[in-house]
Amino acid sequence: MWVALHRFPLSSRAPGASWDNRGDEQNINGAAPSLPNDLTVTDDECIRAGLPQNPAYEALREGKAYEDAEEAADSLARDGLSESYEQYLREAAAFHQVKAAWDSIFEKFLAEPKARLLSALRRGEIIASGAKVAPRTLGRLLNLEDFRWPDLPPIPGLEDIGPSPGLPWWQIIKPDFWCSAQVHWDGCWAESTDTAYCLIVMELEDLLMFFPPPQPEKFAAVVKIAGTLALVDRAPTRRRGRPPFNWPEFHQEAVSYIQRNGLPPKQEAFISYMSDRCLTLWGKTRKRSSIATQLSRYYQK
Repeated sequence: MWVALHRFPLSSRAPGASWDNRGDEQNINGAAPSLPNDLTVTDDECIRAGLPQNPAYEALREGKAYEDAEEAADSLARDGLSESYEQYLREAAAFHQVKAAWDSIFEKFLAEPKARLLSALRRGEIIASGAKVAPRTLGRLLNLEDFRWPDLPPIPGLEDIGPSPGLPWWQIIKPDFWCSAQVHWDGCWAESTDTAYCLIVMELEDLLMFFPPPQPEKFAAVVKIAGTLALVDRAPTRRRGRPPFNWPEFHQEAVSYIQRNGLPPKQEAFISYMSDRCLTLWGKTRKRSSIATQLSRYYQK
């Protein structure tokens, strides 16, 4: 995901813990890795990669879950379905059709990143490690999740470690292995004629060094919403011009003067007085024309 979409590997952390858990080798009881974050390609990743919108992410965002394509097709063939359930099954069938088309596009997109990563492994520019198992074993499993369950019989070639094995420690995979290996990217395993490795991992620092991040993108600002940091499209802008003047208090002062002394016969004298009064009370005043506009109401008959 990093080489193809520049998605930083995320960690899972226990509440209050100070350690960063990206993989606990001693708690892995199967040949399929347990990843802490969802691998569904997001809308933002599709935009950056020039891919069409991912229907699986759209369904995930809307909280929709559909039956398997074959199960949906079998259910549609039955009689006596309720109208709502039949509508759901038709939506499921349409979803899987659109998703299959998107998956085909995505697989073509992944061909180049896979080739780059495999080339780096072959040249020894990135070193991988994996749990070594007997060859021609992993490929016999229809689903790598089958490797986990204790009620299944031992896997051929792994009888000595039982049906729910504790895998051996990770070993460094030599670069020449990759020259003849068949890589199964989704399952994180690879196999040559005489060797097989599963649960293959790489050092994050090496991966980022050989496949560096893109140039940083500028953003406007960050705001904090209920403890969560969020990007905003535009930075907060300061209001230009003078701050608003407190005209209500200005008129209170003007009315107080009129009540004590009466309305000055000449408006110009009143303007001069109120300008000086503003400086005395608030340390600032306004232009003559603005004060004249405010005082004109008292001279209207």
